[in-house]
Amino acid sequence: MNCREMSQFLDEYFAGELPEAVATEFNGHITRCDDCTVYIEQYRRVITTGRAVRNEDEMCECPEELIQAIMAALRAADR
Repeated sequence: MNCREMSQFLDEYFAGELPEAVATEFNGHITRCDDCTVYIEQYRRVITTGRAVRNEDEMCECPEELIQAIMAALRAADR
């Protein structure tokens, strides 16, 4: 599995719905690929922040670190 293929499985990964064979390849890839490990952590932060905002009555200010992480992930995805 390469980085582009890995990104196609993110929704299922975070939902815990990857078939066992795909999960094995996915986890093997992120174990070997520092860029994808960082990307997944950033993705996880976006999901967590999105859920937190959705649960709040008022919108919270988005931290600059999160904005930069999203931008970096988007740039990396364009590679």
